[in-house]
Amino acid sequence: MPIQVLETMTVYGLYKISGVPAILREDLISISLGDPVYRRIFISAQCTALFEMYIVMLSSYFIGRDRRSLRDGGIMALIIFSENIARIYLSYFIISSWGYEEWARLHYIWWYYGHLILIILLLLLWSYIRGYLPLRASRTPR
Repeated sequence: MPIQVLETMTVYGLYKISGVPAILREDLISISLGDPVYRRIFISAQCTALFEMYIVMLSSYFIGRDRRSLRDGGIMALIIFSENIARIYLSYFIISSWGYEEWARLHYIWWYYGHLILIILLLLLWSYIRGYLPLRASRTPR
């Protein structure tokens, strides 16, 4: 199952639980926003942050070079994946409340800058936990 379909099914399930009038077609969700106008959320490979997940996993592995680093990279990739599901899920509510133009601005800012900041923060936090805390613990007198 491609990651786009998994993400689409997850978001569609969340929409159905919330009572959002959504229609599902493979990796395309159509949402009614009032009158007979439908906005479509198309979840492509770019929407899933697949490349960001690869970057985080490979960066953590090449920095640490052990199985624990690969596991940590997988955890960070799951955080990015979950953040993406939340971003796509909240799109309907932002469009309903503030309009499509405001959502497009927020989406642009978050997609281009927010993901980069999230990746940098995850890698900094990971390097702090993996590098600094064990050194500090080994230096404390017992």
